[in-house]
Amino acid sequence: MHCHGSNKVPIFRCPNALVTRRELNVITACFQTEQGVLPDAGGWQDQAATFTAAWPLVMHEIAYWRGVAREQAMREAERKGKQRGR
Repeated sequence: MHCHGSNKVPIFRCPNALVTRRELNVITACFQTEQGVLPDAGGWQDQAATFTAAWPLVMHEIAYWRGVAREQAMREAERKGKQRGR
């Protein structure tokens, strides 16, 4: 898959079919870190360099998609509110 300069890549199948177990582990570790649980014992200085490098990127993506979901939910609520007001 390539973005062809658009900075977007179309996905026409389940994203779970595209990611590896390793990538899913990183995403899971990021969600756990949000809850205060780091992947390795100790503080941030004790975490693997690959995790500390990946964490900001993954969290940025998670924040982006949470924002998309929020916008969709607000639009859906607005649409339902308009239907009730008829």
